[in-house]
Amino acid sequence: MGESHYRLLDFNPLVPHASANQAAEVNDYEAAARRNREVQEFRRNQLLVRQVKDLYESSCQICRIRLALPSGESYAEAHHIKGLGEDGPDVLTNLLCVCANCHALLDLKAIRLDRDKLFVVPDHTIEQQFLDHHNHLFQQRWGKTAAEAAG
Repeated sequence: MGESHYRLLDFNPLVPHASANQAAEVNDYEAAARRNREVQEFRRNQLLVRQVKDLYESSCQICRIRLALPSGESYAEAHHIKGLGEDGPDVLTNLLCVCANCHALLDLKAIRLDRDKLFVVPDHTIEQQFLDHHNHLFQQRWGKTAAEAAG
């Protein structure tokens, strides 16, 4: 496989970006504003994260990309189909192994999850209820049915 370079773009279609003129007005040496905040963090089962990455040898279940690092290791992320913040369970049947780009698209609900298009190994069952939940949020956000998203 040839050498490829991938970059996760800073993209959120709901947040307007500064124009070149606005960006030029920012003083590069000005200290960033700081504030204190309290955060509630979900503690994921790291054994499940490792298990899903191992099942797919760190290849993305959506685009099949495997991000190779100079060390010879590879990089992948575990995605909860129904997020922990949406009361989704921390179980293997609710996890996907994905690349950083597909993970960002999933978090933005910018892509549908079609079971027939996902790469799934025999030792990994994905519960339909989690796919349905994700696809319902996709349709709510973008107003597209499965047929419209595919076409």
